[in-house]
Amino acid sequence: MANSFFFPFAYLILREAGLSAIVIGTVAAVRPFIGIVSMPAWGYIADRFGAQKAVLLINIVCAVLLRLGLLLLDQNQVLLVVVLLLSDVFGCAVEPSMDATVLELLCDPGLYGKQRLWGAIGWGWVGAPVAGWAVATYGLPAAVLIHASLIAASLIIICPMTVHAPKRTGSILAVAGIVFRDRVTFFFFLALLVIGQVRLSSRPPAAAPAAPAAPACAPRCSASLPPRARPPAAPCGPTRGMGRRGPGRSSRSSSSCCRTPGW
Repeated sequence: MANSFFFPFAYLILREAGLSAIVIGTVAAVRPFIGIVSMPAWGYIADRFGAQKAVLLINIVCAVLLRLGLLLLDQNQVLLVVVLLLSDVFGCAVEPSMDATVLELLCDPGLYGKQRLWGAIGWGWVGAPVAGWAVATYGLPAAVLIHASLIAASLIIICPMTVHAPKRTGSILAVAGIVFRDRVTFFFFLALLVIGQVRLSSRPPAAAPAAPAAPACAPRCSASLPPRARPPAAPCGPTRGMGRRGPGRSSRSSSSCCRTPGW
């Protein structure tokens, strides 16, 4: 639930600092690649030295401190982006480490889905609405502060826990091979890849701004009417008299409605 107060609003922090849409889009494209590298790297360190709990605490504390630092760096755009990406180096590994810890503490691994269900409820049904209200009422700093407070509350639960090192199942590539060896899993990920590419390629281009509509001419100005059916044209120049602007004020009509092509 704590992440629902930060991840949806990280790019709003960059926009409030004055960064362009191109820079924000570039940051959004780089962040997933940081997670791809940092998550297995921190997992390897935790398994290699048997320090799952220590790695988890380091990731949580560093990520929270760096995200709180974003509130103080709104005047330095370059440093703001660097700190945000650096916070992802630590923060992206928190959730996988928590999942691994939960799996080790559960007596039955089949109960893991129920634990993740409550996490989804906390994010979507509780955290997201409250976060939106907090940002709309108190601004973006409120969401970051609530995020840090909830993380600090989780440390009270994590610190007394005893986390044992998980059983080694081989290298990352070997585990990935086991996962993709199943045909159903392989075709599932393949379908996701194809659907994503199709959606990107079929997205319509941005529509050009519509041209302003030409002023509608009165029937008396239409050149398509026979000469005898045309009513006398009203003067196009400035006139004086009673009009919408009151007596004695100038009222000007558009001359384009009283001209025909070729004049």
